Amino acid sequence: MRSNDLAVSTVRKDHGPNSEPSTSLSIIVPVYNEQYLVQSSLRRLELLGDSPLLSRIKVIIVDDGSTDRTPASLGRFRRSLFSDPVQGKFQWLFLRHEGNLGKGGALRTALNYADTELTVVHDADLESIDLGIGRGLRQAAQLARRLRAAGRLAVSACFM
Repeated sequence: MRSNDLAVSTVRKDHGPNSEPSTSLSIIVPVYNEQYLVQSSLRRLELLGDSPLLSRIKVIIVDDGSTDRTPASLGRFRRSLFSDPVQGKFQWLFLRHEGNLGKGGALRTALNYADTELTVVHDADLESIDLGIGRGLRQAAQLARRLRAAGRLAVSACFM
């Protein structure tokens, strides 16, 4: 992929201190022609901000060359982040492929930006994720802490 084929913008909002050391999580969101669902899908992730198990949540959205109004929907969502105080632990990264590279291409692009202990994929069409991240988070966070203590790095997790 040529560097001019990817548009990047990021929003990060910090707030008060965290209560205790915890785990960092990247959520990769590949998006293609999801103008009607993408904002709702991203809003669902906000419940993770209440978790004491997570110190940082990086959401990496890759619009894979959508040809509908998905870019406009993502723009509205991005602008809403500036006025929403709930976003403290979150870092939102918005990427866009100029052409469609497929889900695999979107995942590969996003993985270049995932710099957390755990990484999961959230489909923007609300198809593959329920609140399973929340159900498996405690076990994954414990595993990440044990690996960190042993000098190893947990790079990915799958919640079903």
